[in-house]
Amino acid sequence: MDIKIPFDVQTYQQLQYFISAEAKYQEININKPFPFLVNGNFDSLDWHIIDWKEGDLEHSHAKHIQARLNGTKHNTKERVLGFYSNKHHAI
Repeated sequence: MDIKIPFDVQTYQQLQYFISAEAKYQEININKPFPFLVNGNFDSLDWHIIDWKEGDLEHSHAKHIQARLNGTKHNTKERVLGFYSNKHHAI
């Protein structure tokens, strides 16, 4: 399903609130993490992915930071995969 993000959603916190409210409206259980896609034009986009080594079963904040690839893009059109969770910081 395609859902337009309102123009007044400009910050990370506003996007989190919008996704949560829309998920509730769509009857998605917000107590479990779920994926979402955002397509659009971004003035600035901070991104990161986790490049976890296969077979590594030790999960810690330090290992998460170590396995992270990240960057910033400006004035870009992108398709972004995100994960919403109200129980995990910065999922």
